[in-house]
Amino acid sequence: MAYNVTSEWEDIHVKLGNYLPRPKEMNKDEIEKIAIEIAESYDPLEKKSIDQLNKLEENNDEDEKVLQMYKEKRLAEMKEYASKPKYGFLFELRKQDWMQEVNGAPKDVFVVLHLYQTFNDLSNILGKILENVAQKYPLVKFMKIVATNCIENYRDEDVPGLIIYRNGSMYKQFIPAPEFLGGKKMNWKSK
Repeated sequence: MAYNVTSEWEDIHVKLGNYLPRPKEMNKDEIEKIAIEIAESYDPLEKKSIDQLNKLEENNDEDEKVLQMYKEKRLAEMKEYASKPKYGFLFELRKQDWMQEVNGAPKDVFVVLHLYQTFNDLSNILGKILENVAQKYPLVKFMKIVATNCIENYRDEDVPGLIIYRNGSMYKQFIPAPEFLGGKKMNWKSK
């Protein structure tokens, strides 16, 4: 069999969610390019706290202007982060609140909407996954709604579904979501 080629059998199982797709292998040039980009963009002072930068300033003879610039940059990042709305958990959405919560979300805030049914096992698993992810990404608004309460006659085979909104309009949709998230191999346990 040729390198990096899959069989029709494997393609069908990947599509059905039984197998995970094979990871693409990168050649030496791609790996080298990524390594160079990472090395060039690395900045050891970038993620230091204000206290750590103060200690460096006290203990080293580094240029005070550079340290002051990093402190100001970090303070600006912290102020910007503090000014943004925070969510941190999976909200239950009611149909009558749709306009306010989804279309009326603050500018540039992603809204991830989980369409689910309580009787569907994959919906329950995806709900637990989204609860964990919501805690890790508090700037993203995670919401869930029973699919048939949101869209009349919503098909059970399309549950669970994910729709992502930004600035009041749909950004991306994954319906049904398990096809895109590993099928029955989805796991709610955080690592």
